Order: sequence, then structure tokens, then C-alpha cells
Amino acid sequence: MPNLRSNLLHNLLVCMHLKEHIKVVSDLAFDAVDDDGSGGLDQGEIAEIMKEVAVKMDLTPPTEDDLSAILAELDEDYDGVVDKGEFLNLIMLVIGKMLESEEELQEKVNEEVHNEMRQELDKLNELKQ
Repeated sequence: MPNLRSNLLHNLLVCMHLKEHIKVVSDLAFDAVDDDGSGGLDQGEIAEIMKEVAVKMDLTPPTEDDLSAILAELDEDYDGVVDKGEFLNLIMLVIGKMLESEEELQEKVNEEVHNEMRQELDKLNELKQ
């Protein structure tokens, strides 16, 4: 029985293999949020992004401690800012997490479809007898 695959899952798999293309988009997004044009996102700029995302997703905005932890996690060279490379790593991480989540969802859907089809086949077999 063939597995069903969502368009989102397919697109995420493709994205994971197109890092150079994602870098172009990531750099554009980075430039759009780098308010002072410094080439690095400081805690204030990260706070603005995270709070905006939280509002759009109807989530609780991050606290200052959360923001410090996020910056510490993203700032691989410990210079106090997130540069374009570190930002790209974040984007790739997010795409990876989305892919994992979509794969899990897809597995559940495939299992449900398989179970429903099995039940229908069992019913047909019972009717034949």
C-alpha cells in the first residue's frame, strides 16, 4: 500500500537540500531585521523579532531571561550578536524541526489510512463469507 506524502513534507525535504538557496532568503530576512545595519542581531533586535512572532502566533512573549538564553544558544562565537551564518543555522534548525514534526504527522496519517483501509477490507471479506 503506498504511503501518502503531504506537499509540506515534500517541500521541507527539498528545502533541506537547498541550503544555498535558503541562505539567500535567510540573508534577506536577516537584513530586514538588522535595524541598525551592524551585521549582527543584538538582544534588542532578537527581542523585537521574538515578541512579534509570539504575538502573531498567540503565544506568551519571551522574558528577558528567555531572550538571554536564546542569544547564548545562537551566538556560536560568543561575540554578543547573531551574525548571518548563525541566523542561517537557526533557519535550518527551524526547517529541520518542521520536517520532523511533519514526518511524525505524516506517519500518523498513513497509519490511520492504513487501519481504515484494513477495516474496510475486513468488512468486505466478512460479507463475502
